Amino acid sequence: MRPVKTSQDNLPPTVTWGSHVAGLGALALMLSLSYLLVHRPVAAQHRACGEDVGRIEELLAASATIGKQHEDLTLLHADLKRHGLEARQRVPQAPPDAEFLSEAIQIAKEEDLRIVDYQPGTGQDMSTHSEIEIVLRCIGAYDSICGFLDRVAQMPRQFSVKKMTVHTKEGRDIYPFEITLILYYGLKQASLQTQEVSQ
Repeated sequence: MRPVKTSQDNLPPTVTWGSHVAGLGALALMLSLSYLLVHRPVAAQHRACGEDVGRIEELLAASATIGKQHEDLTLLHADLKRHGLEARQRVPQAPPDAEFLSEAIQIAKEEDLRIVDYQPGTGQDMSTHSEIEIVLRCIGAYDSICGFLDRVAQMPRQFSVKKMTVHTKEGRDIYPFEITLILYYGLKQASLQTQEVSQ
């Protein structure tokens, strides 16, 4: 059998090779356009999504910590508010010296202690409150002194001990002692407003 001649067989070889080269060029052009128009934008979008996923994972990891910190700070705020309210309730508006003396005398009797002298000072105005200094001179046994001081510390008043002196005498079980207390009262309006703003 004889080979059949086609129309391509009649073409010069340069035309055949040229069409192959043109086909390869068209294929290369299509691949380049496919890369530029499809693959590169998809790859860029994939990288951007990967970065977004990384940021989201960081935020999710941080959100648990932030949630715990928020919870802790909310509890701390409530605790500070409660303590602030308790402190304001322990600071009367008027000088508490007469009321304090009455309660101290009652405690002294119950603790078998004798108050021999009571000297209230004059009130002093401070920037946030007022205060008055009180000096108590007492006589009692060591246990009575300790019981008196413990119960005075539990009184519903805001005060501080400025000075305390216990005098001892050899061979005696009863000791004279002197205590200087500072009683606080009359919170100033600016102080109250500052506390309310912080709430």
